[in-house]
Amino acid sequence: MSPIGWLNALVYAAASMIIDDAKERRRNDPRAKREREWFAEKKIQVHRIKDAIVRARAELVRQRERRPRTDKDRRNAQILGTSNAAELERIAIENEQRLEIVEERIQLRKQEIRRKKLRKAFQAQPSLRVLKNGKIPRIDGPGADEIERFWEPILGRAKESKPRECEYLREWEETMRSEYHEFSISEARVEQELQKGIRHMKPWKAPGPDGIQAFWCKSIPGVSAL
Repeated sequence: MSPIGWLNALVYAAASMIIDDAKERRRNDPRAKREREWFAEKKIQVHRIKDAIVRARAELVRQRERRPRTDKDRRNAQILGTSNAAELERIAIENEQRLEIVEERIQLRKQEIRRKKLRKAFQAQPSLRVLKNGKIPRIDGPGADEIERFWEPILGRAKESKPRECEYLREWEETMRSEYHEFSISEARVEQELQKGIRHMKPWKAPGPDGIQAFWCKSIPGVSAL
């Protein structure tokens, strides 16, 4: 693999690691957990209401058509607690009203979450385009500050070094020059290889698997601010 290929692979691995770390933090966030539980509860509630409506309407249709009862019809009547037409109509209407209320609450909750995300997106990047279009940039990944904090203890701070005074580094350099003479470690060669790789990369917003820069841009919001 070429040096730029190794760089590409390393950055992909680093980005994936950061994304996994951010997802784990979101899973453990109490507020996000409460939101997930709320929506899960409402989903179950909607399913139960729709089930009651279907059972009541099905029994009413059977009675109007004067069809004989099947085992399924008997189970429906047992679950609903009645086979009286008036009671079944009442159950169906009440559950339809409940369904409308619950679905409206779900939509209101989604709109509230969207408004919060929009405000947060505008604070991070004040733009009339964001407000006019209502488009919310992806913010489910870590921002620039979080990326910096993640890498700081790993990469550390730049310090002055004198590699020629270190025996092991001198041996390593000589080994690299002798065994991998086709790869010069001069700054000019490194810059040339990097520029060659960059020229072959696709634009930032190109679709599909288009190199490390697009991966970062799509997967990690705020990375362009680094």
